[in-house]
Amino acid sequence: MQLAHLPSIRPLRRLLGLFRAFTVVDLMVASSLAVICLGGMLSLVMQVGTEQRRIVGDGLVQQEGGLLQDKLSVLIRSMSNSEGVIFGDPVPSAPTFFRRIIVARGEAPDFPRESIYFNPTNRMVIHDPDRSVANDEVVLFAPNANAVVRELYFYPSLKVGAVTDSTTLNVVLEMDDDGYSGRTDGRGHITRSSIHRYFTVKMRSR
Repeated sequence: MQLAHLPSIRPLRRLLGLFRAFTVVDLMVASSLAVICLGGMLSLVMQVGTEQRRIVGDGLVQQEGGLLQDKLSVLIRSMSNSEGVIFGDPVPSAPTFFRRIIVARGEAPDFPRESIYFNPTNRMVIHDPDRSVANDEVVLFAPNANAVVRELYFYPSLKVGAVTDSTTLNVVLEMDDDGYSGRTDGRGHITRSSIHRYFTVKMRSR
């Protein structure tokens, strides 16, 4: 065997010398810095996740509110203003606002009386396409993990001289995320992210 072909052990000795240069204190300091960096990164990731959840929650509430507004607008717009609107189920705290309306697309008996209403007990918005037929209701909105309707009511428009305008109907919708976004107040209690929509729908003239 020729020793000239063996690898030199000097680089290995230098490497071992570097490891021997680290003391226990150096290792503890390095470990502490690593823990601090990892903790900072974890905190940043959690903050980003929280903000992302809030943004998604706000967007879902706006989306659900927009869909329900569209459904109500299409329904009311298809009703005939010549048949008028019968208001029912007044809001206890505001008796000039009503949670139920009875409308129709045309004259009876060709067109049945229809009902649109909000049930404050189960938070559902219902359309009954024919009040003379049982169990035919259509659910326009039901509470879900992202959104809950807190209030929905109708009230008539007024013309000059406080005369009721039978051609238009006003709708007020209050909806929130039921705490989905995870926002908290100063005491750490979960708060709701709410939206309020006010819109007026013009019914058909015939």
